Amino acid sequence: MIKAEILKLNLPAIILALIGALGVSGLLAFAKAGLAPVIYAQAGFIVLGVVAVTSEYQGRQIYVTLTAMPRRVTQHLSKLVALSIVAAPTAVLVVLVGRVSEGAVYLVLTTLISASVASVVRRSIPAVAGLLIYYFIISPLLHDRTSLPGTIGYVMWTVLAVGISTALFRLRDA
Repeated sequence: MIKAEILKLNLPAIILALIGALGVSGLLAFAKAGLAPVIYAQAGFIVLGVVAVTSEYQGRQIYVTLTAMPRRVTQHLSKLVALSIVAAPTAVLVVLVGRVSEGAVYLVLTTLISASVASVVRRSIPAVAGLLIYYFIISPLLHDRTSLPGTIGYVMWTVLAVGISTALFRLRDA
């Protein structure tokens, strides 16, 4: 099931999101901008998480997926594992380019939260807009802008988001 989900992730938009994240982090690393490569590269990872989930709803391919794999929890978690497998190498590259050690885990968790939000919302534009507003406007106002959130806290938020999205995916119609 994970292999099938990885094959579905081979979309041009996903590739562009990952290349964009690498490009932004490369430019900011060249400018020696500190944490900026990871903070701004997260926009590409947000788009990656949202597009990976909502593309199936927009093309009505979710019906085919659920016909082939009726166990919704297994299917949803397989998609998130496949998304992590795709996001992790790019996150490591962003971190290497930006020279920020804790950034890779943060970017992969950001992708999983984005996919979870997209699974609940089921629409690309509201999910991307809401996540970008939160990550780039609301979150900096609530937290210190110079540091990434604590890893344990961020893992807990990710687990909560994945749990909510999995429960709703299991209960709702396609």
